[in-house]
Amino acid sequence: MNFAQMREMFLDYMDDPRAQSWDENKVARFINRGVEHITNVMRANNRNDFVASTDFAITSDSSNDFRQALPADFLQVNHVERILGETRVPMASVSFGNRDGAGGARLQGAKGAQGSDLYFIHGTEFGVARPSGTYTARLWYIQAPTELGDDADTLPEVPSDLHNAVVLYGVRLAKPSFLKADGFRDVYNEEMAKVRSVAVRRAGEPTHTGIDPHAAF
Repeated sequence: MNFAQMREMFLDYMDDPRAQSWDENKVARFINRGVEHITNVMRANNRNDFVASTDFAITSDSSNDFRQALPADFLQVNHVERILGETRVPMASVSFGNRDGAGGARLQGAKGAQGSDLYFIHGTEFGVARPSGTYTARLWYIQAPTELGDDADTLPEVPSDLHNAVVLYGVRLAKPSFLKADGFRDVYNEEMAKVRSVAVRRAGEPTHTGIDPHAAF
């Protein structure tokens, strides 16, 4: 379903098909809460779900940090690896405030990360504290859920058979009293059970990105 179809379903549950009491922004807010919940449930059952990667070309610079914008759909770090030829090793992190001491911290970070440089996240930027070599830093990150708002917006990361669950979770938040009605409660529980079932099944399959970020480790 696209957002227009989800909104129509939501309004049908609210018995407000002409959106007289539920404007588009209000509906979008509740449906996006549903998106967030369903993706969180799926991610909790599969650490590789909703994980993507992007590469940064690092060059040696003993005086300056490497800094570059994070992907627009970045939510949080999964892990970072240093790639040089066929060699991949995980990188340790340093806080932005402590990066000026990275020269000394590298020695400690290297013990657990098998590499010398330390990465940091600052606001919307990815950085490496004064890089010591030329290599590729690959950031594996958890993607932020799609935010729906335009009629044609879709949820490519959520299986289509779970789109009903997205809407129903939003409906439940908007009208908690609906859970007291047997009909709605039964449908809601059935859809939530389906989410958990699909999440467990996908945990044993390749991710929707087709990659396993932990394969080398």
